[in-house]
Amino acid sequence: MMFRAGTYLALIRSMAVADLVIHFYQRSDLVPHTLARLARTRGTIRELVVHGLASDQGAAALARLRAVHAHVQAAPDDFHYVLALFMLEPIRWNAATGREPLDEAELACLLGFWGEIGRAMGLPEPHRSLAQWQEFQRLYESQRWAHSPEGETLARACLNEVVKLSLPWGLRGWFRRLMLRTMDPRLRALLRLPEASAAWWRPWRGVAGL
Repeated sequence: MMFRAGTYLALIRSMAVADLVIHFYQRSDLVPHTLARLARTRGTIRELVVHGLASDQGAAALARLRAVHAHVQAAPDDFHYVLALFMLEPIRWNAATGREPLDEAELACLLGFWGEIGRAMGLPEPHRSLAQWQEFQRLYESQRWAHSPEGETLARACLNEVVKLSLPWGLRGWFRRLMLRTMDPRLRALLRLPEASAAWWRPWRGVAGL
């Protein structure tokens, strides 16, 4: 649950970087083919997690990532930020829901996994401590976060579609509310997304194990 919710929220959080979202909006598959694009992203991450980076499947997944990003005109810090989100949003979500924190070995595994993906993508300094990644994220967002209609549109589309990737129909509405309720409040306000009501949340906390 931590990894799934955190990964989905990482995708939505990237929609708050207004200048990048506006630049790529018209040429992104997320606009006309939201579910298909999200499914490809999820499939690539799943291949890397399940089979490992050193496997044939992992090597093929990394090759796809390099090919997709080969022509993306963005600064290294922009790539670092997206990489950081996949590390930090699961950790933030876990803390926000009051679950048992990851131990040192689990944290090292999470940071090392994404650091190796960054290295395979050719990013400079892909291996950093948790504190260094958190400080990088704080500074980046203080400088780059801004509302845009494009970011809001894509965030809403992702929120509506991402639950279709692996959840049965009856749980999709519940999981959307769960993501909204556990989303960083600053992000939800910036993207002008609705808040799941406290009245809905209280009876579901026990069911969700939160």
